[in-house]
Amino acid sequence: MECNMVAEYLYEYIYNELNRDTYTAVKEHLESCGKCRTEYDELKQLLIDNANPLHKLKESIEIPDDLACKAKNAVLRRVKTRPFKYLIAACMTIVLLYTAPVFAYYAASIFPFEQYIGFLDKDMVKEFKEGRGQVIGRSSTMSKVTFTVDGMVKTDDKFIVIFTIKVPITDEYNYGMPVGGFDVITVQDQFGKKYRIGSAEGSNERATDEGEFQYMFEIDEPLSFWSYKLNIRLTAIELGHSNPGENKYFAKYKNIYSDWNVSFYINRSLNRR
Repeated sequence: MECNMVAEYLYEYIYNELNRDTYTAVKEHLESCGKCRTEYDELKQLLIDNANPLHKLKESIEIPDDLACKAKNAVLRRVKTRPFKYLIAACMTIVLLYTAPVFAYYAASIFPFEQYIGFLDKDMVKEFKEGRGQVIGRSSTMSKVTFTVDGMVKTDDKFIVIFTIKVPITDEYNYGMPVGGFDVITVQDQFGKKYRIGSAEGSNERATDEGEFQYMFEIDEPLSFWSYKLNIRLTAIELGHSNPGENKYFAKYKNIYSDWNVSFYINRSLNRR
């Protein structure tokens, strides 16, 4: 079985939805192909392993076996006087017990909006909170510089990628930015298809205290329907010093060249919206 076929079967393989022959063929390929095994491990972590804290939290809340029966009896005892009030109360109790772990888990996994106050506009925040955004939070650190893709939000037919570049603060520099604008950034999917980068902008509000610059750029074309994974690569960063109060850059310190890579799976439902 070829690598491209294995990639198409990974979701079904993880959830054990393949027939016996196909499952065996995929399994044998994964045992002999390091590249596909890495793809499998990353996807399994996203779909299965990252959900373990949710399951553990849910299991830690003990729900009495007779909860439903007690709720039903309580409703029946009051049904003649205030039927709707107690029916709603009982339903709310059951729903809360079963869904509280879910809310607790996802509350810890939301996009760090407080970090981007004054940078993201209200429409973008609204798009994200209404389900057209994806938390990513993946980083790559090389030469003491950290490139982090925080999230991605869909507006119309385009995606906007939100990321930061964080450097250690010295007397000589407190920011890092892509050399030559965004020409040193490439975006491509799992099959190597590259996507154009359109408009881009940055903010230096966190440079002085955090040594961090915030950026966003637009993927200037719709993602292909077959794209389920993106890799964002940055190859050159300009170090320098910035004064947020004057909102301008000072003299450059130097350029550093490396290979910062961040890969992540795309929320499939988001790509279909």
